[in-house]
Amino acid sequence: MLQKGLSFGILGLAWLVTCFATNSNSLQHGSDQLVFTSGAFSDAHSDVVITPDFSTYVEELLKKEGVPGYALGVIHAGRSEYGMFGNRTEDGEPVDVDTLFDLASCSKAFLAASMGILMDDYAHNRNSTPLPTDLATFDWDTKVKDLLPNEWNLMEKWANEKASVKDMLSHMSGMPRLVLTKGSGAFRHDLSYGRNDTLDDIVTNLQHLRPAFELRERWSYNNQMYMVGAYIVTKYTNDSYTTFASNRIFKPLNMTSTTFSPNKAFASGKLTQMWTGFGRRIPFWFTEENVELNAGAGGVISSVADLDKWVRTMLNAGVNPSTNATVIPHAAFDAVTTAHAVSVGKSPSPDESIEGYGMGWFRQSYLGREVISHDGSIPGISTRIAFLPSDGLGIITLANADNKAKVNGEVVKKAIREALGLHGKKSMNKSQAASSTKHGNHVRSQNNPSTALSLPIANYPGTYTSKGYGTFTLCDASASGKISSYCAQVLSDFNAVDSVTTTPRNTSHQLFAAWSRLWSSHIRLVHSGGDRFNISPTSLFPDGYGRNRSAFEKTEPFNSAMAEFVVKDGGVVGFGWVGTVDDTPITKRQRQGGGVQSEADVWFDKI
Repeated sequence: MLQKGLSFGILGLAWLVTCFATNSNSLQHGSDQLVFTSGAFSDAHSDVVITPDFSTYVEELLKKEGVPGYALGVIHAGRSEYGMFGNRTEDGEPVDVDTLFDLASCSKAFLAASMGILMDDYAHNRNSTPLPTDLATFDWDTKVKDLLPNEWNLMEKWANEKASVKDMLSHMSGMPRLVLTKGSGAFRHDLSYGRNDTLDDIVTNLQHLRPAFELRERWSYNNQMYMVGAYIVTKYTNDSYTTFASNRIFKPLNMTSTTFSPNKAFASGKLTQMWTGFGRRIPFWFTEENVELNAGAGGVISSVADLDKWVRTMLNAGVNPSTNATVIPHAAFDAVTTAHAVSVGKSPSPDESIEGYGMGWFRQSYLGREVISHDGSIPGISTRIAFLPSDGLGIITLANADNKAKVNGEVVKKAIREALGLHGKKSMNKSQAASSTKHGNHVRSQNNPSTALSLPIANYPGTYTSKGYGTFTLCDASASGKISSYCAQVLSDFNAVDSVTTTPRNTSHQLFAAWSRLWSSHIRLVHSGGDRFNISPTSLFPDGYGRNRSAFEKTEPFNSAMAEFVVKDGGVVGFGWVGTVDDTPITKRQRQGGGVQSEADVWFDKI
C-alpha cells in the first residue's frame, strides 16, 4: 500500500478506499470501485487513472477557477474510480458519490434515447397510442408535421413541411443557435419562454419565432426542439415524458437517485447547492412547476454513482451490463451517437478533429481516439459526460458552479490521456482560464456612444410587445416626476446591484425592465450609439442569497444582444432585437433586406 499525504486547502479531496459492489448502495456491476476522498492511495490496480498527481492537478484547477464542489467519475477496464472534491453546501458538507446535480444539457441524451425507445415500441407493436391514420411508420425520418398535424406550424414553410425528427434533434431545424466567440456570444430564442409556460405553449409559439437559417442549412443548437421532442413523447405515450424516461431508462438501470423533480431531490438531502462562476450562491434554478417544460432539454437530476450506470450502458451500446437487458435498442443507439451534422467545421487544436452532432451527443476524435460527449450548463451548474466506445472509457464531470465548461474539458482530456497513456496538450492556456472565470456584474462592459439618440431619452421607455416573446415595460432611471410603482421597484432593484458593482458606474443612457423568463429575471439596455442599445438579460438578487445578503447581479458573459429602435413621425414605433445568432453568418432575412423590422431576429412593437 502506497501512502501519500495530500494538502487540499478549501476544496479538499477527502479519502481513498478500494471497495467492491457488494451492497445495495454500490454499483451493481460486480466490478471494483475506487473512491477518492482523504490522503491515501491504494495501488491495488496498476492502471489507476485518478492518481494522487491527477487529484492534485484537479484540486489546483478547481481552486484556481473557483469551483466549490466537484464530482468526477472514470470508468475504465471494467472498474469505476471516483474523485470527490470540495463541498456541496455553504455549511461545508462534502460532495460525495451520491450528491445530486442537475445535468443541464447532458439531459438531451436521455430525451434522444427515449425517442428511440418509443420508435422501437411502435416498430414492435408495443405502443399504447395509435399514430395518425395517414402515418404508417414512426422513425427518425418521420416528418414532425405528420406527428403533430394540429400543432406544428413553423414560420418558414419549407421547414414546416419537411423537418424530420432527426432534423429537430440534430439541431438542423434552422432555429437560432448559441455561439461563444472571443468571449462574447449570441442568444437562441431561449428568452421567448417564461417559468410558467408549458410544452403546449412552446409548440404553439414556434409559429411566431423567426428562423435564422433554412432547414438543414447550418447546424444551429437550441433548446426548443428538445422541448418539442418531450411533447412528442408525451403525446404518443399518453403519459408525461418524465414518467416515460423514468420507467424506461432510470428504473431498468437502477438509477434510484435520478429524478426530474427538484422537490424529490431536495427531500433526499443530497442535492448540491449552486454557485455563480464568480462565487455567489444562487437558488436551484428550476422549480417543480417547470419540470415538464425543461425536462427534455435540461432537467435530469443525477449523481456520479447513478451516471456510472448510464455511461456503462452507453459503453455497452445500450445494453445494461449488469442484467444484459437492452435498454436503448441497437438501432436507436446507433442513430443518436452517429454524427448527422457538422457542428465545428475546423479543428480547434492539433489534438482534436472537427466535430459532429448526433442527437443528444457530440462526436469527435481526441489524440486519435473517438470521443462521444455532451456538455451541460445552467446557472450554478457545469457538467460533461463523455465516453470512448472503442476504448471502454467513460468520464463524468459535475461542477456546482456555472461557466466551467473549460474546466470540465481539461479534466476530461487529462483523464483520457492518463487512462490511455497518450500525450497531447496538457493545460488550459491563460486566455481560456481568464475567460472561464471573469463574468458577473463586476465585468460589465462600458459603452462610450459617439452618436446621440434621435429623440430625448424620455421617448424610449414604455411597454413593448412581441407575439413570440411577450410583453415588458422599460423604465428610465433619469425620468423626472412621478413614476409607476412598477418602475420604482425595478429601478430600486437595479440600483441595489449597481451600488455595489466593482466597475465604474456606466454614464450612458440606460433602460430597465422586470421580465420573468426561465433563464433571467430582468433586462438592462445600455445606449451604444444612435438608436442602438446593448441588451443584457440578467438575474438580480437585491437582497443577496444564502449567507451573503449583499446585492449582486448574475449576467452571463455571452448574454448580450442589440436593440435597434425605429423612430417614425417623431416617435418610437418599436425596436428590433438582433443577436440571437452569432454575427459571422448572415441570416436569410438580412440577405433579403427591408430594414430593421424585417431583418431583426425579433421585432417588438411599442404599445
